[in-house]
Amino acid sequence: MLIDPETTAAVLAVAGVCLLSAAPWLLADLELEDVAAAMMRVAEGMARSGL
Repeated sequence: MLIDPETTAAVLAVAGVCLLSAAPWLLADLELEDVAAAMMRVAEGMARSGL
């Protein structure tokens, strides 16, 4: 089964935005730097995998 990388990246981005907007309490215990670092790790992983 062929998975379109652009579609996958778009779906992951939309899911992330929905998660963050629907559950702000998830971020209550996290520092902004931690969130930014986690987002950078996800972006780096997507870049390495070709997304």
